[in-house]
Amino acid sequence: MSGMARAEVNAAVGLGKTLWWVPFAMLAASTALMAWRRLAGGLHTPPHWPLALLASLCLWGMAGAIRWCAGRGLGWGLQGPRWLLPAAVSALVVLAGASLTLEGSPPGTVAALWIPLVMGETWAWTRRMGNRRSDERVGPDGGEVIQRLTRLRLPGGKDVIEGMLHCPLAPGQRTGSVHVAFCPPFAGIPKVTAEQISGPPARVRVGVVLPHGARVDVRLAAKPNMAPQLVVLRFAAAG
Repeated sequence: MSGMARAEVNAAVGLGKTLWWVPFAMLAASTALMAWRRLAGGLHTPPHWPLALLASLCLWGMAGAIRWCAGRGLGWGLQGPRWLLPAAVSALVVLAGASLTLEGSPPGTVAALWIPLVMGETWAWTRRMGNRRSDERVGPDGGEVIQRLTRLRLPGGKDVIEGMLHCPLAPGQRTGSVHVAFCPPFAGIPKVTAEQISGPPARVRVGVVLPHGARVDVRLAAKPNMAPQLVVLRFAAAG
């Protein structure tokens, strides 16, 4: 990757980490206001369909802005499962739509409000799941992905490696190990975590951890069948 391309990637990641909370705060505040007014009885007249369509597009735009930022580095900027933010965004959008759907609303108003919301959320989640499957299995040259790791230097000087590991198991094989190299090595023993995100049920244990690498052990919960198995892991090391 050229220096200019790397600078553009770093700028996009920094933008995602810095600005994601702006549209999220706007969406959360708007949803809270509409829900409060609905519960307090402040909303009694259903809006006309143009106003409902405008509200729907505004909600869709705020949700899209959050996801745009999330696609440019948010996954490395927050703790917790990566599905948590998309799920929170969808919940806020649905709650806002429900708050605006008043009793006796004309069919045109309901359609103008909900059709863009449903289409937008369906498209976002379908695209997310498709990207996840593609990211897990196929590399840029068409080869099978074994490891996909990103190393970051946080503002405080802390090094973090996060990503995804594959542990392929041959037919009849119940246990396996994945080795991860840290280059350059950490200054000390890093804190390493690994959790399963797909594949047959398995027990995942972090084995040897050294400044220059780590081993993750996988054991299937049930006896293996006579077909190849693939356990996909989310991996993180910080030190």
